[in-house]
Amino acid sequence: MIYLTSLLVFYFGSILGSFLNVVSLRLPKGESLVGRSHCTACGHTLSWLDLFPLFSYLLFRGRCRYCQKKFSSRYFLFELLSGVLFVWAFWQVNPQDLPGYLLLLKVWVVASALLVVFTIDLEHFLIFDSVLISAGLPVAALNLILDLLSRQLSKLELGSLTFGGVFAGGVFAGFFYLLWYVSRGRWIGFGDVKLMFFLGLALGWPNTAAAWLLAYFLGTAYALPLLVLGKKQLSSRLPFGCFLAPAALIALFYGPTLVNWYLRLLGY
Repeated sequence: MIYLTSLLVFYFGSILGSFLNVVSLRLPKGESLVGRSHCTACGHTLSWLDLFPLFSYLLFRGRCRYCQKKFSSRYFLFELLSGVLFVWAFWQVNPQDLPGYLLLLKVWVVASALLVVFTIDLEHFLIFDSVLISAGLPVAALNLILDLLSRQLSKLELGSLTFGGVFAGGVFAGFFYLLWYVSRGRWIGFGDVKLMFFLGLALGWPNTAAAWLLAYFLGTAYALPLLVLGKKQLSSRLPFGCFLAPAALIALFYGPTLVNWYLRLLGY
């Protein structure tokens, strides 16, 4: 039964991944998200058969069946990665009751937003408010509902999803804001400030701290070899959202493990 459920979850994730790919393509261009999909080469409107996640790409060998123009492999990879993330989240959360399913929904929302953030920031150095707000509002609502169900709301503790999320988001967004203000946007973009507040809501305390540190490790591991080889300069722009997004996904699933690892490094 678990295998059938996992298969259904995977395909649901790939269907949503197809939409998320459209968002990541159209949003930077200012295009509507509700228009019919079409081939960018011949302009032909695509039917449901052309848009069946994963299978359509394999069936037509990654080509438009009207003009035979080859589609980018990003369509297939986006759908595949989204499906894998949804299944992985399902396995990690392993929902057994209403709070479990609500937590799974929250993880899916966060993972979906981070996929879009990563892709757009990588390609355009942009993080859109519409993506963060569209995901942040349901995440905040789910935090509140989960706290009510667990009777954590009456306690102003960092362990509560609502208070801990707002606290973590405020602290790290505030830190990023200072970096942005002092450097006048040269060190970090204002989109990263808003992304950190969203990550605070999504991860809470101390998982946001774990994601923040891991993002700097990833950024350093990427940039340092390029600096040594002369392919990047200290003044070169780096899409930091591309490091925050995977770091947040790791912290989303393995936050406590990361926190314990950091503490052991510090000798605690």
